[in-house]
Amino acid sequence: MGNSTSNILGLDKKHDIYANAFLIYCTFPLLFISLLTCLDAPYGKFEWSYTKFLMFPGKISWIIMEVVSPLTLLYTIFSSSLSLKIIQILLISLWLIHYTNRVFIYVVRAPRIAPIHLLTILCGMTFNFFNAFTNTYWIIELGKYTRDDFHGFWIYLRVAIGIIIFLTGMVINISHDNILFSLRKKAALKSNIKTPFEKTQNQHYSIPYGGYFRYVSCPSYFGEFIEWIGFSIAAWWSPPALVFVLATAANLFPRALKTHQWYLNKFKENYPLDRKAIVPFFL
Repeated sequence: MGNSTSNILGLDKKHDIYANAFLIYCTFPLLFISLLTCLDAPYGKFEWSYTKFLMFPGKISWIIMEVVSPLTLLYTIFSSSLSLKIIQILLISLWLIHYTNRVFIYVVRAPRIAPIHLLTILCGMTFNFFNAFTNTYWIIELGKYTRDDFHGFWIYLRVAIGIIIFLTGMVINISHDNILFSLRKKAALKSNIKTPFEKTQNQHYSIPYGGYFRYVSCPSYFGEFIEWIGFSIAAWWSPPALVFVLATAANLFPRALKTHQWYLNKFKENYPLDRKAIVPFFL
């Protein structure tokens, strides 16, 4: 008989559900980079006008799409009989801090969120489920985060460094969201937007300045990418955390490049030509 997926990954057979989910999860970075390089994700500036009937109100769609992640994490934890150690609690806390902001605080603070296509909602929910399940399962079941010998010091040092990087990325993400929120409020006043279904192209756009906007067109994306690099360092060696970094890059980098080109096309010589798309001085 053939080997189980767990055996292929070097795990005990009791981890078969995780192993199968992880193999599916590994396909997401490749899918993202393949599709988003060729297609515009139907959201915001790049909405698909010919399928407008499949667009749903932004804020409620955002919550439905993103809340899958913390709910999956909490269900996976409460389904386990294992007691959590300090590092596991810290890693789970980072995840919940990010998604508390992303699911609830961000939605309350945002003046508006553009309508979201049904395809984006379904893809986001699917990714968030596999992402949260595999990362949580590794943290609580498979990760070896406790050592009583000298190596324990390096584990805690690595976790501390990862947390610092994660929080730095989160500050970058939130602070530049604030700049965009301010511009959206001004745009709403100028264009007199009253409903979330008004065409994106009717909005008044302006060039954002301040902070990392000096260097890149999408510093919020850059901050989120930094967050998950920090998380993967803190969770080392976690294969799902590494896949999450790749998936984040595969999702955000193509969109950042297209957003950067959109700014260049719209504002032409008025747009700062020394700005990169997402990574300062590089990309």
